[in-house]
Amino acid sequence: MKKFVCKMCGYVELKDAPPEKCPQCGAPASQFEEQEDALKTDADESGLKEKHVPEITLSGDCSMAEGCVDAHIKVGSTLHPMEPDKHWIMFVDLYLDNEFISRIKFDPAHMNPAVSLHLKTSEGELAVVSHCNLHGNYIGRQNLAR
Repeated sequence: MKKFVCKMCGYVELKDAPPEKCPQCGAPASQFEEQEDALKTDADESGLKEKHVPEITLSGDCSMAEGCVDAHIKVGSTLHPMEPDKHWIMFVDLYLDNEFISRIKFDPAHMNPAVSLHLKTSEGELAVVSHCNLHGNYIGRQNLAR
């Protein structure tokens, strides 16, 4: 999937044009390059998608506040390996309705590529982009409405 990628930090812009400034590292629009294969989905590369496409599971009722949702994310239907200096998920970027909201970095020696979030909304679409040091970026999406 063709998208704009920041050359400084690897952030992927989900909209059709680069931002004026990278929301992750602050680089200017001139540091973005359009890449034909910036994002892969579960329809791409059989054999790789099982360990790379983020899976998003929404919890039932949130006990912390009304109108919220808990999202549990793991990279791959088969958990991606975390092998220091070899093969690992470097980070996941999180988007709500294609707007960047956060980046979670993973230490391959101490973490699995999984995270839980408490979102202050129960509407919209959550997108998660995982970045594998060997195979690039994969995207998973989940509608928050129940």
